[in-house]
Amino acid sequence: MIPIYSLKQTKNADSHAINEFGIPSMSLMENAGLAIVKQILTLYPDIKHCTIACGPGNNGGDGLVIARWLVDLDVDVTVVLLPHSRMSVEMEAQLKICRELDLYILDFDEDSLIVDDAFYETDLIVDALFGSGFKGEISGAAEQLLSMIEDSFAPVLSVDIPSGLDADTGNSTYCVKANHTIALETLKPGYFMNLGPVVCGQLSVVPVGLHLKSQAIPPLLYKLEESDLILDYRSRASHKGIWGKLMIIGGCDGFTGATFMSTAAALKAGAGYVFVLHRANQESLYASRLTEAIYQKVPQTKEQLPDTRKVKQMLKEASAILIGPGLGQDDWSLKMLELVVQQKDIPVVYDGDALNLLAKNPKLLQETAHHNSIYTPHHGEFCRLAKVEMSTLKADPIATLKAFMPQSDACILLKSHYSLIHSREELYLNSFGNDGLAKAGSGDVLAGMLASFAAQGLSPVSSAINASLLLGLTAEKMAQHMATQAITASGIIDNLLRKH
Repeated sequence: MIPIYSLKQTKNADSHAINEFGIPSMSLMENAGLAIVKQILTLYPDIKHCTIACGPGNNGGDGLVIARWLVDLDVDVTVVLLPHSRMSVEMEAQLKICRELDLYILDFDEDSLIVDDAFYETDLIVDALFGSGFKGEISGAAEQLLSMIEDSFAPVLSVDIPSGLDADTGNSTYCVKANHTIALETLKPGYFMNLGPVVCGQLSVVPVGLHLKSQAIPPLLYKLEESDLILDYRSRASHKGIWGKLMIIGGCDGFTGATFMSTAAALKAGAGYVFVLHRANQESLYASRLTEAIYQKVPQTKEQLPDTRKVKQMLKEASAILIGPGLGQDDWSLKMLELVVQQKDIPVVYDGDALNLLAKNPKLLQETAHHNSIYTPHHGEFCRLAKVEMSTLKADPIATLKAFMPQSDACILLKSHYSLIHSREELYLNSFGNDGLAKAGSGDVLAGMLASFAAQGLSPVSSAINASLLLGLTAEKMAQHMATQAITASGIIDNLLRKH
């Protein structure tokens, strides 16, 4: 796992290094600039000319340090200064040094025609306009500069973060689209959320000398790595009874495919038994389609609703329950949900329509607020659950997620092109995956795997981490052999845990 720090934490670490450790700010800037120059020479060993766009703050100061070092290494450098009435102290000091060294510096306002050529006739553009502290919108001269960078054919390397991107949320109205982003000392959440993955390009991080270990700052969250996938929990000396009895409830008429996919994924992920509890009129369908899984008709009353006593007896046999894939939201579905909610001694995964029903029935939702509950909402389902607007969630996904049922011990896996996994004080981010997962059925596969891991005895958080990682990594490996648009949910199932 890789620690990720918020902008506030990074700023505090920077201030601590300067004020408590006594490391001069100019030294940190020098460290940053030199570290990025080394990265530039690794990425572009044949570089002859570089154009560096510098803003008025410390990010611009970093850019000027980069300019000095590149010039010393015989690279032709053009510095483009964004006009501003005020500069940071460090930026002013670096600019004075560069002028004394007679570097080629253009003022954007005064030399606009020459500036335009500088972005077109270069091997590399270094974006050092605005750092991770930027908030708000790009406008005026800065917007014109970004437009020139965007129109250039040269690759772009951003210092710390693409200018205009929010470091905490990954939101932006207009920002640089970089080929490479070199993060300074810490990874920030915005690299991986919302627009971050689209505009950051290849991401790497370099130390600048904040000595984070000495500061002992707990990270905001952790980014999951492939090595965090847990597959070594099984023993050769085992039998199917050890690996749990998972019961899956879903599949209203017209949506049975969701149940089939969850079932297949659960079996592939290792559950010892998988039971599908289905509606009375679907017996022939499941009989014709299921082989490894066991299908069981849900006993009904004269009103054609689930029989409370008999269903409770069935559920007693479960090691874990998954309810929701293709479930529907009729009276039968609600009754089954009411019975499942009462099962508080085993892990229960609430997915799809189970989440929509919980959103409509707040009392039921409150009953699920315990450590054995696992919710798997996409953004729309989460907004219905949490009673928040989509704009609120997108504006600050982490804060919105942490504010939902703060006293609950339940685990939430919030799905998008990135995933956040939250339970009490634990918060993880999974950035593995691709647009091949942007299809109906992907969530059903995820839910089936998650419930399978829970049935086998993994904790709710570990089950969510495992399922999320396995889904994303499988999609990425499939993309090595096919176009992402050809990836399907059933294809994901076929390729789960494949070693070649």
